[in-house]
Amino acid sequence: MHARGAFDLAWLQGFIVRIAATAKGTNPEPRAILIDVRELTGPRPDGMELYDLGVLASRDIIGMPIAFVGSEAFVDPRRFGEAVARNRGLNLRVFTDMNEALVWLRAT
Repeated sequence: MHARGAFDLAWLQGFIVRIAATAKGTNPEPRAILIDVRELTGPRPDGMELYDLGVLASRDIIGMPIAFVGSEAFVDPRRFGEAVARNRGLNLRVFTDMNEALVWLRAT
């Protein structure tokens, strides 16, 4: 899945819900999901937004590895949203390098 444009929390939440619905509606379900948001612009999501996104993703998408790839400017260097999602059982990793994301997905 690929997203571009100005960051908007409500839009990104809807995007996550659509990804979950697409994955669950595909037969067979995909083995993994790659989310490319390297072309999102604007301010980096703050701590509460990252928390909400992590909870939403872990609630709606369970069972498959997910690589989330964003630009250095967009991705939280602490990977707080990743930690929130992983603590809730989601096999999610956040990357700033597409090749690293692809290597991780192939290894899972």
